[in-house]
Amino acid sequence: MIKHIQIKDYKCLHDENLEIKPFTIVTGVNSAGKSSLIQSVLLPVRRIGKNGQILLDTIVNLTFDTIRNKYYNAKSVRVDIDIDNVHISYHGTNELSLVFLPSEEDAGMPIDIEQNLYYLSANRIGAELHSKISPQFKVGVVGEYIVGSFEKEKSNPLMPELIKDDSSYTLSAQVNYWLSYILDIPTELQTERRLDDVVEVQYKSDGLGNISPFQLGAGVSYLTKMLIMCLRAKKNDVILIENPEIHLHPASQAKVGEFLAFIVRAGIQVIIETHCEH
Repeated sequence: MIKHIQIKDYKCLHDENLEIKPFTIVTGVNSAGKSSLIQSVLLPVRRIGKNGQILLDTIVNLTFDTIRNKYYNAKSVRVDIDIDNVHISYHGTNELSLVFLPSEEDAGMPIDIEQNLYYLSANRIGAELHSKISPQFKVGVVGEYIVGSFEKEKSNPLMPELIKDDSSYTLSAQVNYWLSYILDIPTELQTERRLDDVVEVQYKSDGLGNISPFQLGAGVSYLTKMLIMCLRAKKNDVILIENPEIHLHPASQAKVGEFLAFIVRAGIQVIIETHCEH
């Protein structure tokens, strides 16, 4: 898990020294640096793992001029992250570079996106009739592979700490339990593989099946992807989510907070940025 982050002149963050807890909630006004804090974690991760390089280049513009703190006319950018017994330092001037400094106790790779770190951006995909299945990725930064992963893993049993509905220990059963609980109406995600790399997406709601995602509220699809990503995680994984409450009623937003606390109690680190007051 991430223990500590120190940020120097990354975007609007001038000099921040932050202790990161198992459940970390980042709040603030618009343009206060919430997303920048999340992205600061992604910077070194992007460079130390192949998956990060492929996925994050599409959303994080890494030219020096776009990431330096212009208010202070910064000449360098630095991000230091402590992950358990490993220290990672990302230092950039005109030529962005990465220094990876493992401790003597653990010289292995500490973290890699789509392996033990999962990120869902605020610009994620909402309702879709068909979702992609990837042999390499589980989530994708805009959630493009999440439902495909669900189709492949929906019958897999989850670890005991992630079981809320004890009628079945599968990923599918637990996702449907939380969908129904948070939305306050019986809801089930129904998927069926149509091609090797395509899955059809439908729902069953209040006893009525074969419902298109576009016939339900926008929040249902956003919620579904977040639930799948969290429930398929393992102990000590790190989950980063921007705006987990998007398009949900305040009562449902409060239940999302309950769900995320449940995930944290299972030993999974959750870092969110939010405008939600519930």
